[in-house]
Amino acid sequence: MAITVGTDVYDTEANSDVYWTNLGNTGWTADTSANKEINLRKATDYLERNYRFRGTRATAAQRLHFPCLEAYDDDDYQFGQTEAPTRVKEAMFIVADLYRQGTYDLEGIQTSNDRALKRQKVDVIEVEYDAGNRFGGADDLTHVINLLRPYVLSGGSNRLLRV
Repeated sequence: MAITVGTDVYDTEANSDVYWTNLGNTGWTADTSANKEINLRKATDYLERNYRFRGTRATAAQRLHFPCLEAYDDDDYQFGQTEAPTRVKEAMFIVADLYRQGTYDLEGIQTSNDRALKRQKVDVIEVEYDAGNRFGGADDLTHVINLLRPYVLSGGSNRLLRV
């Protein structure tokens, strides 16, 4: 099933291929079209669920935030009237590749326990995880957060609001 920009995702599979080809990501470019579409959908859903973008949807019927009205970035430039800004598209590409790699599940939680390993005993095997480090967050998605910062609602201390 083909993806539709503005309904399923912020940008096309072809543009994601160009983005990753230019950065030398052969893992993404070698993947199947079906897998890319699935991961682009997951990434878009993740961004829509976790970030409150500035402005209001152009119509009540649209599923995604973009296009939007009355949206201004930190420099007071209007954005998103016809499509998602380039930086939002890049954030989608990055999150889609994290899904492709199996780094995160659909809720944005790391699928690997490596970072959360608190203690490990070898004889009579005992493993303890720190649940607080199990969840993905600003440390794991710093680049994505920085890309989105001008387009999302922020608190008084320039913090990103996650909903």
